[in-house]
Amino acid sequence: MEDKNIAGRNQKFFFTRNNGLSLYTTRDIAYHLNKFKRSERALNILGEDHKLQSTLLNIALDELKSSKPDNLFYSFVNLPGGKMSTRAGRVVYLDDMMNQIVTSSFERLDDVEMSDSEKHILSEKIGIGSLRYNILKVQPEKGFTFSIEDALSIQGDSAPFAMYSHARMCSILDRYGAEVPALEN
Repeated sequence: MEDKNIAGRNQKFFFTRNNGLSLYTTRDIAYHLNKFKRSERALNILGEDHKLQSTLLNIALDELKSSKPDNLFYSFVNLPGGKMSTRAGRVVYLDDMMNQIVTSSFERLDDVEMSDSEKHILSEKIGIGSLRYNILKVQPEKGFTFSIEDALSIQGDSAPFAMYSHARMCSILDRYGAEVPALEN
């Protein structure tokens, strides 16, 4: 496979393990062949530990004259307690993280005078916005440690700080009372 820029001791492409079970890449070949029957393009968002597997998949799909997916690799998101590991049972699912950050955001609105209904709507926007912001502010190939406390901080480089700044600016412009000229490109 040197002509495919795959170097190493073992340059053979294996489809099964010694016990006859298929490898992830083998199943991915079938999955992507099926996927490209239904769509012209595909985007795979993968952890950086899947780069070799992705390269092998693309080589196999190329040999089969199939379309190849676009791949976006992300480094890992760690937690304050350390690295996540499915094998070790240290994982946090996105749904759980979303619920936790929305709940934390809601709790921070205890002293704010508004209805619970309004607090739920606002905490959803602040919580999910904070989660998105903290993931997107870091380059995909750089790992980082995610902390709900940091994500919801009103200080510095955070979604709540940007949201608060925007709300303050809107309030100032309302008080200004005149038309604000549009920005030109």
